[in-house]
Order: sequence, then C-alpha cells, then structure tokens
Amino acid sequence: MKEYLLVLRGNPKEWEAHSPEAIQVIMEKYHRWVDSLRQKGLFKSGTPLEGSSRKLERQSEGTTVVAGPYAESHEALTGLFTLVCESFDHACDIAASCPALDHGETVEVIPAAAES
Repeated sequence: MKEYLLVLRGNPKEWEAHSPEAIQVIMEKYHRWVDSLRQKGLFKSGTPLEGSSRKLERQSEGTTVVAGPYAESHEALTGLFTLVCESFDHACDIAASCPALDHGETVEVIPAAAES
C-alpha cells in the first residue's frame, strides 16, 4: 500500500454563493465519503483549507510575498486528503468519487514519495 495525496482546487468565491443549508448538504457528503474510506482503511488524513493564502518567491532582489488566491487563475487550494491505496489507479478511482467534483472543484491525485 502506498500513500496518495488528493489536492482539491476551486474558486473560494463560489462557496460564498451557497446558502448555509447548501453548504451543510455538501459537508454531509464529505463526511459520508470520508467515513466510507475510513471503514475500508483507506483514509489517513484530510483537512479543508481557507481561501486565503500567500505565495513566496525568491528572486535576485530578495523574497517577494504575493497574496492569493491568484487573480490570473481564480483558483485556490480548498482541501487536502491523504489516502492509502493499492495503486495509482485505485487512488484515481477513489478520487473520482470525491464530493468536490459535484460542486465544480477539481481533484488532483499525486503519489507521495517513498520515505528514505
């Protein structure tokens, strides 16, 4: 078994358009999904992320801090999950059932490097 990160991305402003009731329904889907993964021994960790961020870049004149999310993409990281799966394909199959996809977010699957 190997670890895989699921990286969720979306537009934080879209969350603001949802009513509190709609957000509750979305969150209940996430809780059911995570509970199912826990029962199968596939869930290691997960956390939602706030829409605010800062990106640091090192340039010849020093370090620059850029406020995010970034205007050019309108996209921000919205959540992270770590799963333990049999294969990359297995992790992708699980990602395809992630509730983030139901409300316009994207899910990227990244294999974690083996510890040395």
